[in-house]
Amino acid sequence: MTIKLMKIFNFIFKIILVGLAFAAIIPHLIPNYWLTDIFSHFKLQYVVLLIILLPSLFLIKNKLFPIILIFFLLVWNSSFIVPLYLQDSNLTKTAGDSLSILSMNLLASNTNYTEALELIREKDPDVLVVLELSPQWEKQLQELGSRFAFRQMYPQKNNFGIGILSKIPMNSSVTDLGKFFPPSILSELEFNGQPVFILATHPVPPVNQDMFDFRNDQLEEIVKLSKRQNGNFILVGDLNTSSYSNHFQKLLEDGNFKDSRKGFGIASTWPTDYHIFRTTLDHFLLKGELKVLKRTTEKSIGSDHLPVFLEVGL
Repeated sequence: MTIKLMKIFNFIFKIILVGLAFAAIIPHLIPNYWLTDIFSHFKLQYVVLLIILLPSLFLIKNKLFPIILIFFLLVWNSSFIVPLYLQDSNLTKTAGDSLSILSMNLLASNTNYTEALELIREKDPDVLVVLELSPQWEKQLQELGSRFAFRQMYPQKNNFGIGILSKIPMNSSVTDLGKFFPPSILSELEFNGQPVFILATHPVPPVNQDMFDFRNDQLEEIVKLSKRQNGNFILVGDLNTSSYSNHFQKLLEDGNFKDSRKGFGIASTWPTDYHIFRTTLDHFLLKGELKVLKRTTEKSIGSDHLPVFLEVGL
């Protein structure tokens, strides 16, 4: 390699490395700006790119600082990922019966009804949570017949229709968590002789500062609502944030929630068609005595989100 090419290579290498450092760290230095928060969602992608950069260290001059920076960034980004693969015995040990829940972001414009209905029949959950429930999707779900005898449906002609269908008797109501938030559904059912609350929710996507603040306000209202319920609580839905965001971490801490993915991995769900950018927006968060028996990301149903299946016990 000529001296000129070496200089160009060194320059490009440094630009990429500095860019990765910026993308990885800036969301945690400036967490309350919508655009910087978006960079927080791709920790796995940063780790992969850093590993790809490692062989290039043999071709650059003045290696010490790049080695230190790459090592720091690998440790920093991995610290958000590795814990998801470490099983928490307090979250997974249980005895007795199980409660299964299937969460599906249907995508209001999606017309692949057959795939969705087939998955519901295949997983045969005790509780089905559907997001982006349109009037058309509500009609299609009628094909399930009496499989789910207890229902709280709130279809809309936008992306914020929502519904909970259950085989188990439940009391449920639609709540907006505040005057202007998208509708959520709070349900209470009995499992193993204990009350279990399920909150299905779908905050707005943070595509500008106003909607970013709006999403964060809704996450705060979720914490307040969960604290008003005594006993076991399951938060389920497309929260429009990954677990790597400061705001998700604040939700866990303030609400005393546990991430059901602990021991089950990243379980990325969005976007379905672009694996290279995929992150996790669809979540099950728990509090109380609930234990995770099984958690899987399911096959595509034509939506931009993958469904998620959860099985819990007490």
